Amino acid sequence: MFYIHVIVEEPPKVLYETAINIAHIVENGTFKDLLFEVASDHFLERHILVFGREKKADNWILLQDGLTDYLHALIQLNFKMVRFLLESSKIQKTSPVSLDVNSVLMSNAKRLHLPKKLTRGNSHDRLFNELIDLFEEKKVGWSSGIQDSRGKIFIERLSNAIWYIDPHIKLLQNRACHMPSLFKQLATYKSGFTYNTFYFTSHHKKEKLSQQKLLEYCKLLEYSASEIWASEKCWTEIIPEVFSFTTMIRKYVEHLEKSAQLTYNAHHSTTTVPLEMILTEKDLYEFIEISEFLPSENIERHRWIVELKLSFSICLYRYNQGNYLGSINYAWRIIEFESHNNEHETRNAQTLAAINEKIPQYMTRKMRKTFTNKYSLIKTLNPTILNMLHRDLTGDMSACNTDSKDVQERLQLMLELEDPDIVFDFRTNNGFSGTKFDFFWEELQAFFDENTPAVNDRRHGNILYMPWFVSIRDLQKSIIQRLILRYGDPLPDSICIPSLEWIRLQFWPTNSTVNRAIKYTGKFKIKYQVQSRQLRKFHPDAHYCAAYFRYLREFAILYQEYICFISADDKHKIPIGEKVPTSTGVRNRPSLVPLNNMLSACSFYSGDVYVGYKDTVFESSNAIRHAAEFFQAINQKFSSKIPPILCIYTDGGPDHRTNFGSVQISLISLFFKGDFDMLIAMRTALYHSWANPAERIMSILNLGLQNIALVRNKFSTEYEKIFEQLNTLEDIRKAANNNRNLKKAIQNSITDIKDLLCERTKQLEIKCIDNTLQVNETTWASLKKHDKLMEFLRSHCQQRIYSFQPSCDLCKPVKMPIEEFNSLNFLPDPMPSTDVLYNITDLNHYAPFNSIYGTETNESYCPSLLLNQEEQERGSNGLYTYKKSRGWVECTACGKWRCLYSQYLLSEEEELQWQTALQNNLYTCGGPILAEDHPLYNILFVREHISCNSPIETNYYACENGDKTQLCYWCGTEDDLSDIPSSLTDQYKIVYPCCNTCKELGKDYFTRLEIKVGKNSKKKRREA
Repeated sequence: MFYIHVIVEEPPKVLYETAINIAHIVENGTFKDLLFEVASDHFLERHILVFGREKKADNWILLQDGLTDYLHALIQLNFKMVRFLLESSKIQKTSPVSLDVNSVLMSNAKRLHLPKKLTRGNSHDRLFNELIDLFEEKKVGWSSGIQDSRGKIFIERLSNAIWYIDPHIKLLQNRACHMPSLFKQLATYKSGFTYNTFYFTSHHKKEKLSQQKLLEYCKLLEYSASEIWASEKCWTEIIPEVFSFTTMIRKYVEHLEKSAQLTYNAHHSTTTVPLEMILTEKDLYEFIEISEFLPSENIERHRWIVELKLSFSICLYRYNQGNYLGSINYAWRIIEFESHNNEHETRNAQTLAAINEKIPQYMTRKMRKTFTNKYSLIKTLNPTILNMLHRDLTGDMSACNTDSKDVQERLQLMLELEDPDIVFDFRTNNGFSGTKFDFFWEELQAFFDENTPAVNDRRHGNILYMPWFVSIRDLQKSIIQRLILRYGDPLPDSICIPSLEWIRLQFWPTNSTVNRAIKYTGKFKIKYQVQSRQLRKFHPDAHYCAAYFRYLREFAILYQEYICFISADDKHKIPIGEKVPTSTGVRNRPSLVPLNNMLSACSFYSGDVYVGYKDTVFESSNAIRHAAEFFQAINQKFSSKIPPILCIYTDGGPDHRTNFGSVQISLISLFFKGDFDMLIAMRTALYHSWANPAERIMSILNLGLQNIALVRNKFSTEYEKIFEQLNTLEDIRKAANNNRNLKKAIQNSITDIKDLLCERTKQLEIKCIDNTLQVNETTWASLKKHDKLMEFLRSHCQQRIYSFQPSCDLCKPVKMPIEEFNSLNFLPDPMPSTDVLYNITDLNHYAPFNSIYGTETNESYCPSLLLNQEEQERGSNGLYTYKKSRGWVECTACGKWRCLYSQYLLSEEEELQWQTALQNNLYTCGGPILAEDHPLYNILFVREHISCNSPIETNYYACENGDKTQLCYWCGTEDDLSDIPSSLTDQYKIVYPCCNTCKELGKDYFTRLEIKVGKNSKKKRREA
């Protein structure tokens, strides 16, 4: 498309002003055709002047040929605006500029140009674009032709350098390396923000500034700033600032080099000057330990001692502690060698004796155990105290694993202060004790006083939560805002703001037993922690389903007068004891629960909570039963008038999977039974049942099950004997079907318990679709036989992976007002948002509900479907099963056998074609078995999304066609297979072979289908 801004003016009025697409007339059309497109033939008979310009800031340029000139001139002159001026007596006296095409082209050649802006929309591109805006503001640029080559390279190098140092600007300022004033005028810096926020918000390793990279950026910028274009007059203000920028970077590089050199000297220094000075200050034969003067590396330490040279004589004593503890080195100054006498030997011996008293002693565990056992016979003492006595008496320095470090320090403190009752926490004396930050601490304490902590809405316990801030930085900003509101902006000089680290240390340590806990002051009795529940399993559709649920909530708000919103969830099995009461498993939480109290929730989900209890044996959970419970709850809530729209939100269990036939049938039954105009059923993504609002009430339900033990009523003696012989639920159901009295006895045994909670629900009857449909027909294989049902699903329902929506105005009358029903549409699928400014699709964000409601959408942007399309095999669905396996083919690279699949058995002719192709072609894992032009290419398939590292397909072992050899599941060899242990065959139905070589490499038997029949049978029976 080629849009032009057109103005038709008759001074002093503007008659027409519009933007028009001229792509269809720009080839051969004239300005007369353009005027006709805008104003028809109203002004063609009048004398009209034609002007053009590129942008609003330019002067209008008169086109001499006027209406007869061709529209090609717009492209040649790069005009974006056209003005048709109808002559009249009121036209201004100043005549417009009149230039021919050649003059305008020459003028354009002298104009300055800038590279085009980037449109990807990330922060790095924003920096690039803001540099262009800055250069445009300074009226600099390049001549036509080089702005997209040398000009773009220069701006890219400058933006890359600024992006690299952007997270470290404060660090550079602390080293007196300030950003030139030109670049402080960038829009983001002027607003007080930075560009590279990814450096702080992401979880990657934070790299420090590198000398090599900084020098590389400097050289590239200096090279660009030394080119010919940089000497032009327009760049006289910019280029010096660029060199100031590189000078600033080089200044910091020099600082890094000096720091590195100082660090290197400190680590590799062999100087003996400090040691010589200290020994000179000591008296003769006064020893010191010289470990602090020795290098850290063993070889360097040895070399240092060997090459030690001093201006006086010393004696060096080395004591080897053994094991990994290394040596202790002592040195002392002695008299010169010529003056050695008996006094010297005596003084040396005395020094060695004094050193031996300082050398740490190490006792074995046996010695320490003998000591504690011996003296525990005299006095009964705590083992920790005995260990402390042993350390004091013997000087034992060996590590003691029985006592924690903080316990030893506390005991030592008690002994030194002679106060066994000491309990004071000395951490309150940590840190700065002045009044510099008192204003900040008082405001923070006032905030804590105003905002009372609350319990988590999904838990109950003695922990209170303050979920207002996600980080210390967020807390600091909030308190600063409160101070500004109280004392004004800017804050007075008397109010100082502590650093983030110092704020964090004012809280209570998360673990008071670790060494870092001594740094905390405990000024505020609050811990800063991240809840572990926030760490959940990932599913690619999590964001997609969250957007879908947001659409559902906005849809419910849009039609709130006609909506019934249900959020449902299954709890768990509650054990019921036999003979002996069995606990519900929810304990250690004392609680008081009012009897017959209706539970309710606040905010968006205001309404009643309905709880149902079912018998596991005869009332197993299924989709039909859930639909009946929904209808019963709706009838109880809306006894007189049921809303015309029902929205249901559940987790992804098998009874709520909206793409299952059994679930769709039950929802359609509920749709007709409740006479709804529309029903929307939606589920959460896998592993994300926590997003279901019904989960919020589970903590309250737990209160009703705390400290409770249940026991069933006894049967008669006859039925008790029969019941004791039944091991599984299937056995109980089978026996109850054969013996109605037994079934009744089992049901009556828990009637008293169920009567405390709810009444039994009733099943729905399927009507209005297909009267021949039975309740037990829930699989797609059986449902496809009912044509009327399939037609209803196609014409009246929208089926998605995470939702199912029936709606109909033909089978029954509409309950909603007809104008509201006509505006009703299926809930849209989440679609990516579009940046209107750049016309770019943002795959990381989904469009708002209002922008796509009522439009045609699909599931093409569902992440799991996109992944499946990438990993989807070439054959049809249901092809890659053991029943469709027709043989095997060997990979020429790894030697593993791969299964061949075809929808039907090969004919004799096709079998001959396959054998011929097998002799002429070589197969490798991951590739097609045949060429695309082969007649069997779309008939015979192998799995193409595997590699030589993939194990043998499980279909190989399940297939019964032909003679096959037992192969190792991991490497495919048939030799040296290990015998499968009987413990695995007793535990799993399928155990695949494994060779001894793979077992030596750390691999084990691959198993499937754990055997559960007969395990914990009594426990299952009691949970009935």
